[in-house]
Amino acid sequence: MTASNANSARRTGIAIASASLFVAAAAVAFFSNPPGSSVKQQAVKNVSVKQAAPAKPYKAPIEPYAIKPYTAAGGYAETVAKYGPRLAELQAYRIKAANAAAANEACDKVIMSEISTMRGGLNDMHFWVDCENGTRFRFSESELDANAAAVSESDKALTQDQAQDRCRQLINDAATHPSTVRINWLSGSYGKFNQTGATEYRVKFSAKNSFNTELQFAARCLFQTDGGSELTVQEQQG
Repeated sequence: MTASNANSARRTGIAIASASLFVAAAAVAFFSNPPGSSVKQQAVKNVSVKQAAPAKPYKAPIEPYAIKPYTAAGGYAETVAKYGPRLAELQAYRIKAANAAAANEACDKVIMSEISTMRGGLNDMHFWVDCENGTRFRFSESELDANAAAVSESDKALTQDQAQDRCRQLINDAATHPSTVRINWLSGSYGKFNQTGATEYRVKFSAKNSFNTELQFAARCLFQTDGGSELTVQEQQG
């Protein structure tokens, strides 16, 4: 091989080697950063996702006097005497009841949070809370201990169909001869007391006595949210 040919071969080898190195570097660059990857990565890094701040839970105001502690000097001598051993617990429950009611959107402002004198007792205290708009809530100790959601007395009320069905049962249970009862449903009327949740159903009916004489009556069925019920029946003349 002449000197000229040798130089030419060396130049060719260098060119091939350089080309190989270029191809290798390009391959590394390709697999490290596939086409479009750097753009996508940059886009992800630069994106700013904005989310609205979560809404604050509803909370109606509570009048300070609504949860003022009971004292004998303040006119609650009988309550203090009855619940003395649990007076501190009673006060804590009153505050808890007020807060539970205030968390319900049906309440606009808590104005009273009291121990119930009609339900419960020393070992099973019950409480009622009134709101300025007339909405009332009732709680038992167990409900407050369980952090149960407040449900207004109005929302606990029987529907018209429920009141009608329960009134029918009361009338039949009170009749001397249930099989002779004939209820005039067209005369029926339904009412609800929004604050207490009590409902009433009035209806006229007839029934026979033991002498097989058919008599006419008017019934008033009253239902409380605690499940209590009352039937009043008046005989109608003519």
